[in-house]
Amino acid sequence: MSETLTIWEEIIQPGATWSHVLKRGTALLITDIEGGANVGGIFYNFECPTERYNMPDTLKAQHIARLTKGFVMYSDMGRILLSVTGDTVGWHDPIGGTSNRKLVESKYGPSTYQQDRNDYHKNGRDSFLVELGKWGLGPRDLVANVNFFSRECVRRRHSELRPRKLETRRLHRPPRRDERAGHPQHLPAPAGS
Repeated sequence: MSETLTIWEEIIQPGATWSHVLKRGTALLITDIEGGANVGGIFYNFECPTERYNMPDTLKAQHIARLTKGFVMYSDMGRILLSVTGDTVGWHDPIGGTSNRKLVESKYGPSTYQQDRNDYHKNGRDSFLVELGKWGLGPRDLVANVNFFSRECVRRRHSELRPRKLETRRLHRPPRRDERAGHPQHLPAPAGS
């Protein structure tokens, strides 16, 4: 992506929520400044919020299990919602989903903001609901999300219990590395309708 005029720039703090209407012909640049970030994103057509990102169609149509430069995100109406035009990380996870209250409580223990203030651990589902509420949407409007700067891979392994050593697959989350710091990801809105 060539250098263009920056219309808006904002640093989002860890755990914060943010939403924006991306107009046709503009692009969203997401940069992991310090490394180790995970940016969860859900995508809708602003003019018709019932049209939204569709993870199964996105992956099936392109025969992929990841998002990176050169791939697109399809809506549930079969249209291109976004395209990835720049990527220095090489892999973004469309499969892993987001956290919920039970998952966060099982990992960090029960907590409330009133008790723990800035040490409170938020979950992705509730954060998405906060932003959806700003646009008149709710829990029934939640869709699969994309985790930028995160990787879920499918490992192949041979099963010793099966005859003829058939391959089985399982999800594997590689260790996070801080070398992704400063790597921008470009998501332009599609031109035209």
